[in-house]
Amino acid sequence: LKGFLCKKHLPDTLIVEVVERREICTVATEKGPFAIDGAGMAWPVPSGAACTVALAPGLNPADGGVQSAVTQLLRLELRGAVANLAPGDTPGALTLVCLGGWRLQVAPDDIAAQWRRFQAARAWAATYAPDHKALDLRWAGKVVLLPAAPAATPEEPKGQEGGTVNG
Repeated sequence: LKGFLCKKHLPDTLIVEVVERREICTVATEKGPFAIDGAGMAWPVPSGAACTVALAPGLNPADGGVQSAVTQLLRLELRGAVANLAPGDTPGALTLVCLGGWRLQVAPDDIAAQWRRFQAARAWAATYAPDHKALDLRWAGKVVLLPAAPAATPEEPKGQEGGTVNG
């Protein structure tokens, strides 16, 4: 039993609707492990539970897109290959942090096709760009090499104020 809803109906009566949630897996978050059901529900579980994937800070285990991505990872049997799920560089994108140092930018809707593109491009990247282990797989038929680390936001030099060339 993961939750229930109580409603008053007639005087001195109480109707209880029970909603059962079936856990599909457990994910690790910065706030501890959470069980998810794939339908937008997440609830904390005792620490020490075996987790399918770790969610980086900024990802909500109850978010439908995150749960969809985790469900796809389970369906594709990528439990040992993908260690961490992180927010992507752009809104709506996710980053799969894989064993072996690969960082894959994906869209949460069709991870299977994107994983196939990664498998096909892995040997090419190892041959022609051996120092790059970051790919953007979000576009059908394309694989884009990403910088080795996410771009940092440039800081304005201290002591200078913004303005125009003329002052």
